[in-house]
Parts: sequence; structure tokens; C-alpha cells
Amino acid sequence: MDALRALSEVRGLVADGVLSIPEGRPFPLDRLTEAIAFAEAPAHGAKPLFVFEDGQDGRDSQDSQDSQDEAGG
Repeated sequence: MDALRALSEVRGLVADGVLSIPEGRPFPLDRLTEAIAFAEAPAHGAKPLFVFEDGQDGRDSQDSQDSQDEAGG
């Protein structure tokens, strides 16, 4: 089975509710060890997602800070 076909099948299973994708929990890179511990903890219910604050996503650092302030973080 080629990769594109496999991804399409998985997408269909998610859309049909057969599979679910857990939400991610953001971690800055300086909290790497905490993210690893979170990923290894039983029944954590989410995947660690690394966030980058150096502007690589096209936003400047003030926009990133404003987003964090609005989110309570």
C-alpha cells in the first residue's frame, strides 16, 4: 500500500469516527524534559507539540506574546 493511499484511508477512518486523533499540548523547546515526561505518562490524553518562539512561523515576537497573554499563558 502506498503512503498516499494509506493516509487517505486513515483520514477516512478519522472522518467516520473509527479513529480519533488526540489533541496536542504545546511545549516550548526549553521544556523538552517536561514534554518527554508528559508523553511517557500513562493516560495523558494528548500529544506534546513543540512551539517555536523565534518568529519562524511568520509572526513577530509581539504577536506571539499577545497570543499567549490572551490564552492566559
